Amino acid sequence: MGEGAPSEAMPETGKSSKSQRKKITPAAQESGVALPAPLAAGTSRPPASEPFVAPAASVSPHTPSAPASSGSTSPASPPTTPSLPLTPAMRQYVQFKQLHPGYVLFFRMGDFYEMFWEDAKTVNKVLGVTLTSRSKGPDGEAIPMAGVPFHAVEGYLRRMISAGYKVAICEQMEDPAAAKGVIRREVTRLMTPGTLTDDPLLDGRTDNFLAAVAFNVTKADGYRAGLAWVELSTGAIVATSAMQGQVLDELARLRPAEILVPEHATGQPHEIAKLIEQLGIKAITARPGWQFTAHHSAETVKRQWQVNTVGGFGFAEDDPGVFAIAALLSYLEETQKSNLAHLRAPRRHSVDDHLAIDPASWRSLEIDRTVRSGGSDGTLLSAIDRTRSSMGGRLLRQRLLRPSMDRAEIEQRLDAAGELLQQTILRAELRKELPAIQLARYDTAGRDACAPSRCAPSRA
Repeated sequence: MGEGAPSEAMPETGKSSKSQRKKITPAAQESGVALPAPLAAGTSRPPASEPFVAPAASVSPHTPSAPASSGSTSPASPPTTPSLPLTPAMRQYVQFKQLHPGYVLFFRMGDFYEMFWEDAKTVNKVLGVTLTSRSKGPDGEAIPMAGVPFHAVEGYLRRMISAGYKVAICEQMEDPAAAKGVIRREVTRLMTPGTLTDDPLLDGRTDNFLAAVAFNVTKADGYRAGLAWVELSTGAIVATSAMQGQVLDELARLRPAEILVPEHATGQPHEIAKLIEQLGIKAITARPGWQFTAHHSAETVKRQWQVNTVGGFGFAEDDPGVFAIAALLSYLEETQKSNLAHLRAPRRHSVDDHLAIDPASWRSLEIDRTVRSGGSDGTLLSAIDRTRSSMGGRLLRQRLLRPSMDRAEIEQRLDAAGELLQQTILRAELRKELPAIQLARYDTAGRDACAPSRCAPSRA
């Protein structure tokens, strides 16, 4: 029998007609209709009559945790298994939710991506899509349901990610017409705010950083905080270690799309999560504490870049910046279903090489975002940005965010600008050619999608 509703056989076409979808009105929700309550991640299983069978998918046994920040937006918990029998399709949905706690599951059914239980309520709130029900069982329990068309999913994903949610994309891996019984599905993409590489989901003039913070008592400097960040689409990784206050100042400038923080042994996120919240950063993800330890970091970093020591990168073995790099790598290994060969060797960043600006002053200066709207219109950046390419726009933004204190570097920049001011013909030619130049970017399979040698225009 095909995949149907819990209480009736319904073909899985993905096109939910009005007869199949029944709108759940606020009045109905307030009338005491019993809906399945979410359980803690990984605690719910189908009834004994329906044994737990892992879906046909290549998934990691380690699943990312939900965002740690209590004040930030956190994805819905996995749904509990109702007392009523579930059809194969719904059992499949529940199993994928258990394998990916902390993610909103976009479950492909025909021409739609469907969400159920708490996920359906979440997308109704964030995206404004209609909240419906898949069916009504003998006990009068309706399963909340919402869906978006697959051909327009990119726009919905952009809004979910912008709101700080993590999304798991579950695709149909065979033709429904040719499938015998339940359609085979796999989670093909795990999308989080800091791991986007899809051009339609990215702002070309803004870096999309994934960051991690770590802590350690070093032999040279005592207690230090480490910070590392990566731009996954370009493969650039930077790390530093400093006092905790300096790390928070760096985060205020970087404004990462997502930040990883360690968990304590009790399962609670590190206290820095609340301080990061105050910077206005939404996506804060708590990760197991062992991923921020010396043993794990040494093993992970050396394996990634095939080196015997991290000293060649300019770091000591006990540098918390290295711990933060390892936490990033572990997270990327879980969320990216591909190798990470395109990641460049980490570069050490010194906070003392740049002008220190505290977060309050930073907001007041409105360098790249306004206090009132949080947008870029009316900022210093919008007033002076006349760059002709996306990477030029990102470079200008980075230089404004981190004013250099190196006199030689400042004079070098001034000399370059002065030269172009004098060479009017050369400047005009460069401005004409720059829009055609693209930064070396990488697709999700880790392959070089546009090598610099192929992107640079030839000169006659």
